[in-house]
Amino acid sequence: MTQKELDNMRRLMGEYLILSESQENQRRLRCWELEVCARDQWHGRPRADGFRCQGLVPITVDLQNTFWLQLFPQDLAQCYQDPVAYLRFYLQKRVAAFRRLTDDTPLDRTVPIYLGAPFESSLFGVPVHFFPDKDPIIDQQAAVVVRSPGDLNRLEKVDFYKSGMMPLAHRLYEGVQEIAGDAFTVVFPECIRGSFGAALYARGYQHLLVDLVADPVFADAVLESWDPAGEPLDLAIRLECM
Repeated sequence: MTQKELDNMRRLMGEYLILSESQENQRRLRCWELEVCARDQWHGRPRADGFRCQGLVPITVDLQNTFWLQLFPQDLAQCYQDPVAYLRFYLQKRVAAFRRLTDDTPLDRTVPIYLGAPFESSLFGVPVHFFPDKDPIIDQQAAVVVRSPGDLNRLEKVDFYKSGMMPLAHRLYEGVQEIAGDAFTVVFPECIRGSFGAALYARGYQHLLVDLVADPVFADAVLESWDPAGEPLDLAIRLECM
């Protein structure tokens, strides 16, 4: 990191921390039963006593990265792969949203590492494409992992360090931790898709939908094989033990 990048990062972190101590942010924090997770759009359940007396519920606005690039032009592919770019873009978005949007989204002192929709599918060997101006996507033309019932017996366990985007996840997690220091809690990526979502990636969208009608026994076997609480996708359990 250059001195200019370091100074800019310190300025952004300082601005974020000052805003997090503001009266407005304290009001927003009281709206939620805060939960730490790897999605910055999720803040926890609304507090039962937070808005009931006014007959209101807290509202959070989630603007996509394509919108934020209009305010902060940069290479989005780099933001997903470089710790400095990732943290800078995250802080830029959160500070700007707090200042410009009159919703109830709070600033907590966490930095979730979120790698987009392809994260889980990459663990099964599905290629991922990065772009300078939009979020990463999976290669839907790639060959499916499960072609027949026999493939289910040959599935390998997810390697917490080597599978798919895991090396990138560790690099971002460790890099952002080093930059952010003790001021923030960095959250490792979580699996946010259940067994059906995982099966869609492993078997393929069209194949699985056809199986559900033409071969429901095979479809059930695919779904059971990719149970996040079982084998081979035991990633969710591993993450909870970190």
